[in-house]
Amino acid sequence: MPRNKKPSREPNCPDKLKVAVELVVKDNFTLRKASERTGIAFQTIARYVDKYRKKDGDIDYEPVFKSTILDDRMEQEMVQYITKCSKMNYGLTLSDARKLAFDLAEANSVKMPPNWVREKMAGRDWISSFMKRHPLSLRKPEGCSLARNTAFNRENVGRFYQNLKEVYEKYAAFSDGTRVYNLDETGITTVATPPKVISAKGQRQVAQVQAAERGQLVTVCSIISAAGTALPPAMIFPRKNFVQRMIAGAPPGTLGLAAQSPWMTGELFVQVLHHFVNFSGSTKDNPTLLILDNHRSHLAPEVLQLAKQHGVVLLTLPPHCTHKLQPLDVGVFGPFMTYYNQAISNFHMNHPGQRVDIYNLAEFVGQAHQKSMTPKNIQSSFQKVGIVPYRDDVFTEDDFLTELQSTNSEMTEEVTAEGSAGEGTSGDADIYPTGATSNVQTPVSSRETEAPAQGRDGVGDGPSSSKTTHHETPTTTNKSTDPRIQDERTKKAHVTPEAVRPFPSTSTDASSKPKRKTKKLKSEVRNQSIHLIPMLPVMLFKQGRTGTIC
Repeated sequence: MPRNKKPSREPNCPDKLKVAVELVVKDNFTLRKASERTGIAFQTIARYVDKYRKKDGDIDYEPVFKSTILDDRMEQEMVQYITKCSKMNYGLTLSDARKLAFDLAEANSVKMPPNWVREKMAGRDWISSFMKRHPLSLRKPEGCSLARNTAFNRENVGRFYQNLKEVYEKYAAFSDGTRVYNLDETGITTVATPPKVISAKGQRQVAQVQAAERGQLVTVCSIISAAGTALPPAMIFPRKNFVQRMIAGAPPGTLGLAAQSPWMTGELFVQVLHHFVNFSGSTKDNPTLLILDNHRSHLAPEVLQLAKQHGVVLLTLPPHCTHKLQPLDVGVFGPFMTYYNQAISNFHMNHPGQRVDIYNLAEFVGQAHQKSMTPKNIQSSFQKVGIVPYRDDVFTEDDFLTELQSTNSEMTEEVTAEGSAGEGTSGDADIYPTGATSNVQTPVSSRETEAPAQGRDGVGDGPSSSKTTHHETPTTTNKSTDPRIQDERTKKAHVTPEAVRPFPSTSTDASSKPKRKTKKLKSEVRNQSIHLIPMLPVMLFKQGRTGTIC
């Protein structure tokens, strides 16, 4: 006989609960049958039956607390606060959320269960029910550096799209995306992240065979086009000499390189750029736009000279913003690494006892490249970041919430963009650098009154004054100091989660910042035809020397 559906989460009627308990105690009903008869969860009936037998029937069927302890308004404010913290990359853990609920209830004089008061936090059952009532879930976050968290701001993003707009206006052939490319590197190893496997319940240790404890690193340089195509990649192996069998199984046309270190260098990137020119057909009469990060290897003097000769326009991304602005990072590298790990796992399953070395990686790269570099993935990645078609409004206010953490935070970068001004270059190479801004303004929310920012301990010595929104009706200021009037206002005041626990902010105290030694370099700039963005550091090369112009 099929069981009834799960009973509703509405508060149980005391009379109905009493009937259910008496059915079990007096009429010898089972918990399941009593639940089917009354519609009350059998766990609830069992709990009250136990109380009934311990106290000889002297129990109160009226619930001490309703279904929720915080009212709807407080819960909605708490949901908004938690969501905002998550978008700021400072998400709350379950313990933090439970403590916040307790602090919020205490600040608003809400009646709480004894376990809340005893533990100074909400109960586990309450937080579980709270997350079910609202669109919240428990997620494992990705690591995000402080530089990346604060570099993505309106100023940096606006400068990138302004540069992109200028490129499109100068080169009308780029607007359809057929001549727009994105290049970036990613590292792969012979030891991949093991997938989830099925095991017996209670098994203490679950392992998966790998090639070794530590793997060997190989760099894969991928190139994709906004038209939905992917050029053959380049692979850098940690070997002194390259042999052809290292790229056996790789996508046709893959460029194989060898170096003492598998990291990209200026010399290696010259060969990669030659590889790009050959497959893209870039010339001065048929130029291409190559979007890439501003790593120093990408903007070496030889690279810039080669790009000028073959009509390659270089557009650099702002530092620490590639996770949001680069098509490869947004929609391609994720599936690529998933399929790559699957390929290694399948190899171990089909070849037990055989180790994976760098001579096997090209085959795995070929499998992952074919499955991940699809036209749909590539085109959607360019669309999502607003490169093709051009859109400078793809990011909303929520995407820039990290700006709330910093007031005048200084973002110093060693290299932001580089151009060519050497004797071997006429100086008319098109390089559109995008650097990091030095000042990040903090948006301030509206508030009727200003107060010093407070930490979790309530100490009002924050670095700057913060503003919080009060939901009570605005009232005129009364100069009276009657304590009775002040007490009445205190009782009626509504405390928000932001007032209990202010949003995280970065201190701007100069004494707390580590001192960095900077060396000012001077150089003579004779050629001014390079496209320079005002107030951006631009690296210029002249006769083997480097200089900085601001």
